[in-house]
Amino acid sequence: MSEKVLPQVRVATPDEVETVAEVSRRTFHDAFRDVVAPAEMTTYLTQAFSLPQMAAELADPANLFLLALLNDSPVGYAKLHFGPAHESVHLPAPVKLWRIYADIALHGHGIGAALMRATIDHTLARGGRSLWLTTNIHNDRAITFYQRWGFQIVGATTFPLGNEIHHDHVMACLLPSPA
Repeated sequence: MSEKVLPQVRVATPDEVETVAEVSRRTFHDAFRDVVAPAEMTTYLTQAFSLPQMAAELADPANLFLLALLNDSPVGYAKLHFGPAHESVHLPAPVKLWRIYADIALHGHGIGAALMRATIDHTLARGGRSLWLTTNIHNDRAITFYQRWGFQIVGATTFPLGNEIHHDHVMACLLPSPA
């Protein structure tokens, strides 16, 4: 069994755009480097996680970024989006868990769990009652992780990554009522 760690999880601020962009690029690359062609990966990382793109996402009040830190170093992050849900999500007050990633070297050490707990807390605090997300249909580790948190597959979608089209599950879960 992996040794669990207790990261600090806090809301990222707009002035941390470089930190958020760097951890986003690093963790996305590590998560998908074996299933995305190198040229497509480079193009996606350059576009999706550029400083202007990340600054716009951080400034958007519909988004909330959470950083997981160990010894003040970013080891993961999550992005919530308070907007419309996918057509297959039929739960009350749904919030999209747009991204949740941890450093690959720390998978199984509790970073994802800490981020998920913080995600749930922030969702409930802002009036959300359910979470939904998309994940690659071949990402068994992520699917298992989400299922442990109560997510169920409710639909399907695609994710264009350069010239590649990836197939994703849409997963959703109802959150416990706030105390």
